Order: sequence, then structure tokens, then C-alpha cells
Amino acid sequence: MSNIATLILAAGRSSRMGQPKQLLPWGTSFLLDDIIKTLSQIPQGKIIVVLGSNYGMIESKIKHHSIDIVYNADYNKGMGSSISTGLSAIQKLCNDCEGVMIALADQPLIPVLHYTTVIETFSKGKKQIIASAYESKRLGVPALFDRHYFKHLIDLDGDRGAKSIIKQNRDNVIAIDAKDYMADLDTLEDYNSLYKANHQ
Repeated sequence: MSNIATLILAAGRSSRMGQPKQLLPWGTSFLLDDIIKTLSQIPQGKIIVVLGSNYGMIESKIKHHSIDIVYNADYNKGMGSSISTGLSAIQKLCNDCEGVMIALADQPLIPVLHYTTVIETFSKGKKQIIASAYESKRLGVPALFDRHYFKHLIDLDGDRGAKSIIKQNRDNVIAIDAKDYMADLDTLEDYNSLYKANHQ
């Protein structure tokens, strides 16, 4: 496998949820902890978690993991600012990384096999983007970006996420089927429904 850094975005306010989404129960722990455990199974490079809202509360619950935690002071500006913050940290922590895989804290159905497939599909030095394909062939994260795109990712701001880079470089994108793993967790009703369906 290549030397790939993993960036977990977990800085959002969860305004529609009414409580920190990252800490909602899942499996034997909570959403963010669950994805960290999943990604820690992959023998890859560093795992960087970007926090923002409720930083102190969340950081205290995940700091025991072998991860790097960075704070996005501009988390209110949206996902683009968290990606930029995370990439800036990666360039300092992993200057020999050949790519970065971006993941979200609220996609609990994605198994380790999918993340591994994304990484194993990647070939370094070819300006590749390995993206997850959802319904209607929509492409998104988890997605792995060759280091060629690091500057583009750092230049993101506001709520403009990595999907814009995927769209602009479609000829370099390899899509990995992920439609069975897609679940929106924007409201408490979404979460309760998904939790009930996946816990006995």
C-alpha cells in the first residue's frame, strides 16, 4: 500500500441534530470513536481528526487513540475550511504522504473493506482521485486524492467541499461503488431510524 494520510472531518456544529453528532451512541461507543477504530485497522499513514464545535468535550473522548487532532477555528465557515485546516496539518505531519483519504464522522455504515478498497485502487503519481459512488452515480467521500491536489484542497474555504475538486477533475476519477453504505444523518430522526435498523 501507498503512504496515505487519512483525514476525518468532525468539526461541524450538528445544528439540526440539537446535540454533538460526533458523540451519538453507535456500536459499543459513539460515531466518531467508531470510525476512528474502523480506520485504525488499516496499516496506513497518520490519521488526522479535524475538530471545531464542542472541541474540548470531543477531544477528551478520543485523545487516547493514536491520532493527531487539529482544531479548525473557522469551523462555522463549513466543510471546506476543515479540509483546508486538515491538509495544512498533513503537510507538516506527513510531508512524504502520497495522498490523503477524506472521511466523515457520520458515515457509520462504511466498512473497513470499502476504505481498504479505495486505498488499494490508488496508484501514486498518476493524479488520481478515488471517489465513492452513491445513488445516481453521485461521487463523494470517502475519497482519496493524490498529493497533486493538496494545494487545491488547502485552497478550499467556506462550505465548498472536496466534491468541487472531484467534479473539476472527472477524467482522473476512479469510482468505487458505495451505494449500500450511504446514510444521511442530518436530523435526530435520521439517526434514530438508522440506529434502530443497525442495533438489536
